[in-house]
Amino acid sequence: MLPRALDRSLRLASTRRRIMQAAAPPRALWGNDPLAEREELLREAERIAHVGSWAWDMRTGKVAWSDELYRILGQSPSATEATFDRFIEAIHPDDRSAVHALAMRASSGDLAAHADYRVLRPDGTVRDVIGIAQIFRAADGTPHRMVGVALDVTERRRLESDLARAQKLEALGRLAGGIAHDFNNLLSIILLNVDVVRRRARDLGLPEDALANAHAAAAEGAQLTKQLLAFSHHSPGYAIDVDVNEAVNNAMMLVGTLLSDKITPRFRASEAPVVVRADPSQLRQIVVNLAMNARDAMPDGGELCIETSVVTRIDGDRVARSYVRLDVQDTGIGMDEATRSRLFEPFFTTKESGKGTGLGLATVFGIVSQRGGMLEVQTSPGRGSTFSAFLPRLDESQSG
Repeated sequence: MLPRALDRSLRLASTRRRIMQAAAPPRALWGNDPLAEREELLREAERIAHVGSWAWDMRTGKVAWSDELYRILGQSPSATEATFDRFIEAIHPDDRSAVHALAMRASSGDLAAHADYRVLRPDGTVRDVIGIAQIFRAADGTPHRMVGVALDVTERRRLESDLARAQKLEALGRLAGGIAHDFNNLLSIILLNVDVVRRRARDLGLPEDALANAHAAAAEGAQLTKQLLAFSHHSPGYAIDVDVNEAVNNAMMLVGTLLSDKITPRFRASEAPVVVRADPSQLRQIVVNLAMNARDAMPDGGELCIETSVVTRIDGDRVARSYVRLDVQDTGIGMDEATRSRLFEPFFTTKESGKGTGLGLATVFGIVSQRGGMLEVQTSPGRGSTFSAFLPRLDESQSG
């Protein structure tokens, strides 16, 4: 048996050894070079967070950009030399002078500089960026280095805009639904009374043509209220299991009669089952309204492509769900962001006065939302538009 003092010393030494081992830096994951590992971790962290970093030596003029900053600016490390002027040139012309002035002010001050600006990439795409920079000074107080980060917030801004738009549309939908419901009741009374008078018009010597026109106008108003009710989710209709391919085929017969000879329609049907629970007439309405919207976007002709497919999406609750995707693509004039942001508002139209109600796309949005789906748009001026409706897909166990 060891003496008690020696035993205690050995146990203390063993404890120290375990503590030192635990505190030692972990072995490199990509080799035996801890510095290389940390650099790789930093690159991966910047890529995941969409944060680029840069450093500017104000004494020598030398500038360094991280790989992620090159990506944000749309530049290639092998083709573009990192300089302060190149960085300023990459900023959107409308924001360039303000960012340059801010950098100059920061170079003579002590506080960190914050900037909200846009980057214009060589391919013409624009990214929204939040920049933060910090000045480092030498012992004599002169600034010698500026270090900063650029956070790409394009997707975040897009999501915020989509959320605000959805909230606005929901409020408009509630207002439109309430008005449409009351107005529909009034129109029903008008139509009923006009029908009564029309049946006795000849006996009473009343102008039958005028009554027919009044009846037609009231009926058209009733149709508009139905569209508003569909947009506002007040008109659920009935739902059965519907094969989307079959619904599109049926709608294409009507679409073909409404298109000009200069537009070529095509339909690419999914080979996988595309069954959803919906009102068949509403599915037909989706196809026809989107096709007519595409037609109006191609006054000089073009191609209209309708396609169905099966996709899996991760919803907000992080659950993967299967959807039937219905794409309606045109080769038309496309839309700018200001127009795209208002597409689904009721009564918004880009057509001349009297040539559109502004309810077609609002109705499509209402029907798709009512069925638990989503409606997305990809468009840009001169490059056409693609409207994608995502409808919850039924598998074989749910059908029937």
